[in-house]
Amino acid sequence: MKEWLDLTLNEGKQKLKKSLQRFRRLVIFREPGNLEELYAGTTEFMSQKGFPRHPASTPFEYLGHVEARIESSEAIAYLRTISVVFSRCHYSGKKPEEADGGWTLSAYRSLLRYQELQTGDETFGID
Repeated sequence: MKEWLDLTLNEGKQKLKKSLQRFRRLVIFREPGNLEELYAGTTEFMSQKGFPRHPASTPFEYLGHVEARIESSEAIAYLRTISVVFSRCHYSGKKPEEADGGWTLSAYRSLLRYQELQTGDETFGID
């Protein structure tokens, strides 16, 4: 009886684990609903890749830190697009224009495709 119960519980744990993994992927890959969420998602992604953003740094300060250490000009262009549009809208209080929204979302999606971002300095960090 104990063996059967252990086997049943282990099967249940495996099924629950798979369900939670699927749910986690849905939550992680949910597209941002607004520009603030998009910028936060961008900096979170970059932090996971080894480029943390200090909370007090402005978008352009952060962009400068990343530009100085990353080798991919494409990734920098995506990050620059997101930073420029976010800064312009965030600091002016205006909503992004339709074209800006399309460009930033496209840049965000493209940036998320990068599995590895190479740096010239493996000790990247912002204190």
